[in-house]
Amino acid sequence: MYDIIIKNGTYFDGSKFCEKKANVAIKNGAIVEVRESPFNDSDAKEVIDAKDRWVTPGFLEIHSHYDAEVIVAPALKESVRHGVTSIALGSCSISMINSDPEDCSDLFTRVEAVPREVVLPVLEKMKVWNDAKGYRAFYEKHPLGPNICSQ
Repeated sequence: MYDIIIKNGTYFDGSKFCEKKANVAIKNGAIVEVRESPFNDSDAKEVIDAKDRWVTPGFLEIHSHYDAEVIVAPALKESVRHGVTSIALGSCSISMINSDPEDCSDLFTRVEAVPREVVLPVLEKMKVWNDAKGYRAFYEKHPLGPNICSQ
């Protein structure tokens, strides 16, 4: 029994190989089987027909300025909506690791045009680290748990 079957999609596996029509079975949040022949719909709790849709692995966002946003809204719904499953923080030398809340706020409000009156109070409340080790510890204790921080 699978949790989800995604059928009839144009499947990209993230390798150098071309796309193909495929069916994907998912159990416990992981892909357990990919095949061209169909699965029996009754073998899953949920069936998604991906006809005329792409089925892809998650995308890695290597240039984000999410350092402040991930603290306030860690689900990063807009990126997830576009297929992003992993992000890299600290791009463009913009990092919240070693700066005080006011300097961090100034960095982000200048680059991202986010109102300072929104960012600064959040950082003053939540920024409890002063070095890279503390920054990592913050995410390991974050409400989303250790999944927010790669091991």
